[in-house]
Amino acid sequence: MIMKTSVLTIRIDEDIKERLNKLAEATNRTKSFIVAEAIRSFLGLNEWHIQAIHEGIRDAEQGQLVEHERVVSWVNSWDSDNELERPKCD
Repeated sequence: MIMKTSVLTIRIDEDIKERLNKLAEATNRTKSFIVAEAIRSFLGLNEWHIQAIHEGIRDAEQGQLVEHERVVSWVNSWDSDNELERPKCD
């Protein structure tokens, strides 16, 4: 599948440029490929994060909440012999 591309010019610190050069050489990839992959990954992560925040806000507005103390108890039980199940909304 051929994707339409466009040029984007950015300014980066010299140390980042040098790291990019080294990574491109070590992986036998172009700098453009590495930067495009990094941007794709960054966007995916941040888009997911923003979506999760909005879902959490909607849940809270609908009253779908778990009491703080129940969450703290659950987290404190992690890696113990008596690990609790994840608390659910009331």
